[in-house]
Amino acid sequence: MNSSFFTSDRATHLKIGLTALLATALVIVVGVYAKPVGGADRAAVQAVAGPTMVATVAPDLPQTR
Repeated sequence: MNSSFFTSDRATHLKIGLTALLATALVIVVGVYAKPVGGADRAAVQAVAGPTMVATVAPDLPQTR
């Protein structure tokens, strides 16, 4: 009887392993071919928006003497 993963036969183990392998391959393929909506790549978006600059300023702390 194949009701438990530990007591299942060899064919059931192979089916489970093959299913996991195919699911992993599907996730990888979808991840590789995923593109942003509109097809804009990061370099084109940055060229339009310009570089991002963040200025660091010391906080204004009260002076205690």
